[in-house]
Amino acid sequence: MQVAEFLSDLKSLQVCQDQNAAMNLVSDQRDVSAIATKEKKDDVDVDLKRAKDVIELYTRLRSISQGGNDIDSELRGDRDDVDKAIASL
Repeated sequence: MQVAEFLSDLKSLQVCQDQNAAMNLVSDQRDVSAIATKEKKDDVDVDLKRAKDVIELYTRLRSISQGGNDIDSELRGDRDDVDKAIASL
């Protein structure tokens, strides 16, 4: 695959009569590969961030369910209010 890319670059350089245009052609290809590598790295970072967020959420929910936090008591109170409202209908 690399040989084919190299031969393609050589052919493109032969077609270009302007040396600056030929250099821009080669430089652009290097920049494209650098951008593609950066995008892959950013994708990995996004996935890593999502995984860390899921772990943090799991840890919070677990501590709330085990610790009897105020949120838990508020939820129980709200559920009781809903049950009373449904029973009165």
